[in-house]
Amino acid sequence: MMISEDQLKTVNDWHQHHSPMYSGSEAAMKVNGKIEKSDLMQSLFLSYFEYGAGNEGYWAFDHLSIQFED
Repeated sequence: MMISEDQLKTVNDWHQHHSPMYSGSEAAMKVNGKIEKSDLMQSLFLSYFEYGAGNEGYWAFDHLSIQFED
Protein backbone atom coordinates (compact mmCIF):
# COMPACT_ATOMS: atom_id res chain seq x y z
CA MET A 1 0.00 0.00 0.00
CA MET A 2 1.46 3.32 -1.03
CA ILE A 3 0.81 6.56 0.83
CA SER A 4 1.32 10.05 -0.51
CA GLU A 5 3.92 12.53 0.76
CA ASP A 6 1.07 14.56 2.33
CA GLN A 7 -0.25 11.50 4.17
CA LEU A 8 3.24 10.65 5.41
CA LYS A 9 3.68 14.23 6.66
CA THR A 10 0.34 13.99 8.48
CA VAL A 11 1.43 10.78 10.23
CA ASN A 12 4.79 12.27 11.24
CA ASP A 13 3.17 15.48 12.52
CA TRP A 14 0.69 13.45 14.58
CA HIS A 15 3.52 11.39 16.11
CA GLN A 16 5.47 14.53 17.05
CA HIS A 17 2.53 16.22 18.76
CA HIS A 18 0.54 13.33 20.25
CA SER A 19 2.83 10.36 20.70
CA PRO A 20 6.55 11.23 20.41
CA MET A 21 7.74 8.27 22.52
CA TYR A 22 7.10 4.55 22.07
CA SER A 23 4.91 3.08 24.80
CA GLY A 24 6.86 -0.17 24.41
CA SER A 25 10.10 1.48 25.50
CA GLU A 26 11.94 -1.82 26.07
CA ALA A 27 11.16 -3.01 22.53
CA ALA A 28 12.12 0.39 21.10
CA MET A 29 15.48 0.29 22.90
CA LYS A 30 16.20 -3.23 21.58
CA VAL A 31 15.35 -2.37 17.98
CA ASN A 32 16.17 1.35 17.64
CA GLY A 33 18.43 2.10 20.60
CA LYS A 34 16.08 4.91 21.70
CA ILE A 35 12.47 5.40 22.80
CA GLU A 36 11.79 8.54 20.75
CA LYS A 37 9.98 7.99 17.47
CA SER A 38 11.77 9.03 14.30
CA ASP A 39 9.91 10.39 11.30
CA LEU A 40 8.77 7.68 8.93
CA MET A 41 10.47 7.92 5.55
CA GLN A 42 8.11 5.60 3.65
CA SER A 43 4.98 3.56 4.06
CA LEU A 44 5.25 0.84 6.71
CA PHE A 45 3.78 -1.56 4.19
CA LEU A 46 7.05 -1.49 2.23
CA SER A 47 9.26 -3.69 4.40
CA TYR A 48 12.26 -5.65 3.28
CA PHE A 49 13.80 -8.40 5.39
CA GLU A 50 17.39 -9.55 5.22
CA TYR A 51 18.61 -12.75 6.77
CA GLY A 52 21.61 -12.70 9.04
CA ALA A 53 23.63 -14.72 11.54
CA GLY A 54 22.70 -14.78 15.23
CA ASN A 55 19.13 -13.60 14.61
CA GLU A 56 20.46 -10.40 13.06
CA GLY A 57 18.07 -9.44 10.31
CA TYR A 58 15.17 -11.45 11.74
CA TRP A 59 11.85 -9.80 12.52
CA ALA A 60 10.60 -10.56 16.06
CA PHE A 61 7.96 -9.44 18.56
CA ASP A 62 9.87 -6.25 19.39
CA HIS A 63 9.70 -5.23 15.72
CA LEU A 64 5.98 -6.05 15.64
CA SER A 65 5.37 -3.89 18.70
CA ILE A 66 7.12 -0.89 17.18
CA GLN A 67 5.57 -1.29 13.73
CA PHE A 68 2.10 -1.65 15.24
CA GLU A 69 2.54 1.59 17.17
CA ASP A 70 3.89 3.43 14.10
